[in-house]
Amino acid sequence: MAGFSAYLTFPGCTPEAFTLYQQIFGGELMLWSHGQVSPPVLEDLPADIPPGSVAHAELSGGYVALHGGDERADPPRPLDDAPFHLVLTLDTPDEADTLMDRLLEEGGTAERTLRATPEGHLHGAVRDRFGVLWAVEVPPGTA
Repeated sequence: MAGFSAYLTFPGCTPEAFTLYQQIFGGELMLWSHGQVSPPVLEDLPADIPPGSVAHAELSGGYVALHGGDERADPPRPLDDAPFHLVLTLDTPDEADTLMDRLLEEGGTAERTLRATPEGHLHGAVRDRFGVLWAVEVPPGTA
């Protein structure tokens, strides 16, 4: 089965971020710490990685499919100025409003309220408390 998934690297808060995403978007969450990963996988990594940091996280089966882990750079790079956003395409304006409201209730910031675009889509955006920008859209003719 072919597919696409984003991989998000967090500055040490992967468990908190992925747990929130599971609560908002649903799905099954799996987390592996560096202490749980077998030694051959760790060969190319710096020796000073904290054993409790997240080597890999997966969220699948809900609204989104995401992968991620904790940043290994020192200092960790924040996501709030990352040059990307993730797009959620939904079936109804109510569904879009609900997901945007949940992101806002959990500390997100409204970047754009849900409104019509010249192309006929409904489009809005919320930056979550971790710095990830979520664009939410409802295509024309689906509302």
